[in-house]
Amino acid sequence: MRTYKYIVLITICLFALTCRSQNEKPITEQETELKISAKSIAEILSFFPADEPGGTFLATQNGKHIASAAFGKSNLELDIDMQLNNLFNIASLTKPFTAVAIFTLIEKGKISLNDTVSKFVPNFPKEGGEITIGHLLSHSSGMEYKNDEQQRNNFKRAIKNKNNPDFILEYFTKEKFDAKPGNKFDYNNVAYQLLGYIIELVSGKTYEAYLKEVFFTPLRMNNTFLESTSKVIKDRAIGYDSFDGQDYQVRKIDSDDSYFYSAGGLMSTVEDLSRWYEALMSYEIISQKNLEKLIRPIQYNNGTYAANGYGVFTGNLNGHDFVLHDGLGWGYGAIVLYFPKSKLFIAHLRNCGYCKYDVGLSYGAPIKIASILLNSAYFNNDYPNTALLKEYAGSYQSPFSNEVKIIIEQNNKLYLKSKRLGSLLLMPINENTFFIERNNETITFKKQTKNEFEMISNKGLPIVFEKI
Repeated sequence: MRTYKYIVLITICLFALTCRSQNEKPITEQETELKISAKSIAEILSFFPADEPGGTFLATQNGKHIASAAFGKSNLELDIDMQLNNLFNIASLTKPFTAVAIFTLIEKGKISLNDTVSKFVPNFPKEGGEITIGHLLSHSSGMEYKNDEQQRNNFKRAIKNKNNPDFILEYFTKEKFDAKPGNKFDYNNVAYQLLGYIIELVSGKTYEAYLKEVFFTPLRMNNTFLESTSKVIKDRAIGYDSFDGQDYQVRKIDSDDSYFYSAGGLMSTVEDLSRWYEALMSYEIISQKNLEKLIRPIQYNNGTYAANGYGVFTGNLNGHDFVLHDGLGWGYGAIVLYFPKSKLFIAHLRNCGYCKYDVGLSYGAPIKIASILLNSAYFNNDYPNTALLKEYAGSYQSPFSNEVKIIIEQNNKLYLKSKRLGSLLLMPINENTFFIERNNETITFKKQTKNEFEMISNKGLPIVFEKI
């Protein structure tokens, strides 16, 4: 039987207090505006075994430290404990950097969201002739994404020879275009690889050099750069994976790092990520107008709204809008949340992509911690009024959403039926407001007539659904 220890190191800034974790590392607390106890954080992160791959965690408000933690091992072979300054591949957390880099080029007048891809990539397939930069950024290009080995190998070959447009053209002519641009969401790494290539064409610099110029150097982000599996990188946390509960294996090493590139190739630390998000949200990188455009849910061709902007996803927790992105790859996982109104930043990086424990607990930890900080806790709550649940149940629709939301009551609990994710639990904040963690969605029921309710869904934009 495995022994679980809560945490290796936690530092909390709340009120003057010193206590001890299970393995006797000090926890210090001082005053700050948002408050959470060391015990609450330890309980939320208690699923991490102390002797397995671990991770780092950081919460800040307006750049000021609220809480931080390092837990588990950064190197299993050498039995080295994780430290807050360890570096990780951040996988798809790279995408917001790519998106904001495009917006810096927009502000320089070198590109626009409405520019077509064919403007920058000569002889781009005619089937994709209507695809714009905005479509690539918002995962609505209509390009098929398979994520198979052949596709990855084709891209590596193309990007290695990117100075020859024929290689890029050959890669994209093999791709299928299965939807009209702007019709629907379809998460697509290929789109972000193409954006990295376009950044290089427009800026005249390599992708990494351009990011270094506009982000990393001015913000003193000394621990953020494109990953290399062959270079010696100080403080790198070694990546591991466990499949079907088997022993951990060292991360599958790809001899060529180029595939990850602008879709998932960056390494960073929680502290560097905090520095970047604070600068971004304070309009130090792009203007307020463009930032608001970047984080606003996009609208599809049919007038319905998405749950993402350009390079970020959007969510709402009990009236608190937030942006987020997560990442998953061989050996690593990552997630960042940012609440613009309260200026709350939370990041969590881990050095196992596929882990022995439920990685859903890892991805869910930051929003649980945010809910406590924002007085909107939704987990471990009882339903205040179970008599209302049957009245809430039913089907709801809106002209501003592509989906019919089906709410069911089962065993005195409410669930949203999702075609993609199955039944999702509505966790109560109060008797008429609920949070769906997997959807980053607040659901509120409002009585319209004696026996009828309307439902307001909020994933960064409140949409009213009528019962049908």
